[in-house]
Amino acid sequence: AYYGREMILIEDGKDLPLFREFTVRHPRFIAKPFNGSGGVGVAIHDLTDYTDASLLFAELTEKGPVVCEELIVQDERMASFHPLSVNSMRVPTIRVGDEVILFYPYLRIGCGDEITDNCAKDRIVAPVDAKTGLMWGTGMDKEHHVRLVHPDTGVVIPGFQIPRWDELVELVTKLAKEVPGNHYVGWDIALSVNGWVMIEGNPRGELAAVQYTTGKGVKKELDELIRRIRETE
Repeated sequence: AYYGREMILIEDGKDLPLFREFTVRHPRFIAKPFNGSGGVGVAIHDLTDYTDASLLFAELTEKGPVVCEELIVQDERMASFHPLSVNSMRVPTIRVGDEVILFYPYLRIGCGDEITDNCAKDRIVAPVDAKTGLMWGTGMDKEHHVRLVHPDTGVVIPGFQIPRWDELVELVTKLAKEVPGNHYVGWDIALSVNGWVMIEGNPRGELAAVQYTTGKGVKKELDELIRRIRETE
């Protein structure tokens, strides 16, 4: 209901038949280490580069479990920043009772020949107004280089309106209430040609990018929200 695409988890030989069936439907797909982070090890694979699916299966599972996913076909407006990567929204949500707060969402944008948009060196993040979906500040990379336009495509970053914002808010509000007792998740959400879909939810989604894109610390606000959460329990 939330992923909007087919995905499988492969671990060992028992999953080879499942993998074969998946690659018949999706010979080109993206694979992610199950226990990875920061986009490390994430890559797009094409079965036509192999004589047999078992060879690719062995290569993928050599270092542990892997998630294989149908590729997201990105909305052209979001792809305009950097077509090689799925440029996703990071939307931290904090749940206080029945209220869901979007805590300083931001857009993540890939650069160069990278297929990921994680907040690593050279990638760009830009703050987005939680109420309107308008990108209200400049882009910035992890080295704190300010970006008014994307260095590869020349697309202007400040003032860009994230499409279908109300639908994104509706989706993350549902997601935030999906797991009882969970108060914080950093959601990665992408706009596909069919609407917003979840990439993943991060239980330890860090707030560094929130602070260096907005230029301020958020500890006092977090402390106040934690106090309110405790009062509701």
